[in-house]
Amino acid sequence: MNTKKVYIVGIGPGDPKYLTLEAYEVIKKAKNFIIPLKKGPKEELTKIREKVIEFCKQGDTNYRVIKVEFPERKKGGVYKLEVESWRSEKARILAEVLKDLDEACFLVLGDPSLYDGHIEIFKEVSKNLPMEIEVIPGISTMGLLSAKHKISLTKVAESLLITTPRTLRKQKEISRNTVVFLDNYETFKLVKDDSELMIYWGAYLGTEKEEVKTLAKIKGTMVFFLSASIAENLQKTLEEVLPIDTPVAIAYKVCHKEEKFLFGSLKDLHSLLKEHNIKRTALIFVGEALKAVKENLNKRSKLYGKELNV
Repeated sequence: MNTKKVYIVGIGPGDPKYLTLEAYEVIKKAKNFIIPLKKGPKEELTKIREKVIEFCKQGDTNYRVIKVEFPERKKGGVYKLEVESWRSEKARILAEVLKDLDEACFLVLGDPSLYDGHIEIFKEVSKNLPMEIEVIPGISTMGLLSAKHKISLTKVAESLLITTPRTLRKQKEISRNTVVFLDNYETFKLVKDDSELMIYWGAYLGTEKEEVKTLAKIKGTMVFFLSASIAENLQKTLEEVLPIDTPVAIAYKVCHKEEKFLFGSLKDLHSLLKEHNIKRTALIFVGEALKAVKENLNKRSKLYGKELNV
């Protein structure tokens, strides 16, 4: 049996501009691509990979894309055992796909070495199917996050912890610089209040959905959920593209007896939340339309007024 060649290529966060030259060259030359077939809300992850391939091919259509539908990981049992079983099933599926290929390229979002199990999965495949594995590193969103916020992830003589929400939930405090991957549940809110704790947050980094700033440039009204605890960073980000006197509104514990509606300017967003001790359970509104809202709050609607001519 001939030895097969498999490239595990890190393509960064999704925008082709974050591809390394090595990744670009490997993808440009490859003839067979294996990519996960995602459906529903995750379908975009398949499309991102396809767009990266098209970008590198520059009009060349002499290649094949094999979309593989992997099973979802079972949940509710012992986490480690569930992951091991899930990876073994993925290895079995990949072995079947690779059986008729001499060479293939598997695209991984971000960097293959960080919270992506495909290096280990392909190693398992290689136990029964002779192959040479080459890993092409990619730009991680961890590096992109620090670049966007213009911060260093490490401090002099201190260590850096890279973890996931699962581990963070077990901690009572954050005592050192910590990078948390895949925290779509905003687990950092479970950590006890610490006035010295700075949170630098990002979502969809390096993709079309990345920027709050992109939305802000449209000049529409924006509503931010679950953002009171990161209001200082949100304010700084928005101030890069919006006037500091842009109206903001905060709706706190709506429909509860503690309900509050606060109005102010973008430059006062963080201080307004701090002044009223609002740390969660709040919606933040930003946009010029709030001027009219504030002026007409609690006033009777003119929709059916006599002065309205239709």
